[in-house]
Amino acid sequence: MTHGASFKDYSDSFSNITKTKTVIPPAALTKEAVELRQAGAEAKKKQRLETQMRQVGDIMRKVNQFVFLTCLCGLKLKIPPNFKGKSVACPRCKRKLDLPKK
Repeated sequence: MTHGASFKDYSDSFSNITKTKTVIPPAALTKEAVELRQAGAEAKKKQRLETQMRQVGDIMRKVNQFVFLTCLCGLKLKIPPNFKGKSVACPRCKRKLDLPKK
């Protein structure tokens, strides 16, 4: 099934293994197969370039004394050195994060 499969193929496999009715709605059970997109060399190169650019940006911010905070939700916040507050709210989960003492 890793070469592309329809919901019907998955539904049939599920029913054969579990000997129960499918959990997929009948409207989704068409014979249309969806091909999986293969990552090409161009996509990998672009991703590597984006990662390198992000790393260079982080190094420059670190040199310019930005404060890096990682929220519990996984978001990495980059606080500029001229930020006046004592805490900042995470834009993703709204959790309040305290800045370290200077």
